[in-house]
Amino acid sequence: MKTKQFISTICYSDCEWMIDKLNKLVNSGKLDFWCFIEHQAEEDEKKAHKHLLVIPSVSVDTRDLDDFLAQPKGEESLGTCKLWRTVGKKNISDFLLYGLHEPLYLRIKGYTDRKYTYKQEEFFTSSEDALSDLFFQAYHDTTFAFNTKVLDALRTSDNILQTGKEFVLNGYIPLNSTCSFHHLLQIIGG
Repeated sequence: MKTKQFISTICYSDCEWMIDKLNKLVNSGKLDFWCFIEHQAEEDEKKAHKHLLVIPSVSVDTRDLDDFLAQPKGEESLGTCKLWRTVGKKNISDFLLYGLHEPLYLRIKGYTDRKYTYKQEEFFTSSEDALSDLFFQAYHDTTFAFNTKVLDALRTSDNILQTGKEFVLNGYIPLNSTCSFHHLLQIIGG
């Protein structure tokens, strides 16, 4: 697949190998940014792996990236799972929050709970500043941030219906969502 869109995949190469190869792609002008996080194998997974996000600066062919990131290891070759997904700009926060195994995010998205959770500092990246900006957006300017704010307010409220009314009147709940939100308040408010 040739693309200039943000893309992600799963990798099995060693961290040092990936960092070296990805930095070469940045230095050659093919990538603007990359980040990845290493995950231990969960109970429903076969082996440890890395979640990789790259932002190309030019059109790239994912087959070329697969070949470039492949790491020779004896008889076999480590590399990517050869399945690249495009990641819209709005979905970078999904990539980052899933990468952390953020428990609330996983529940909101309907994923199963994970044994291992991670920290932002565990991400490897071509730019700490850019990664920090992306995490700031993920925690402050997204649906996840909004859902977290609503859930926190409802959890601490003595009067859920009054709190819900304040959310609607202060514009936190879009008018076209008020019926669904009202139904939610009735369910959790008793």
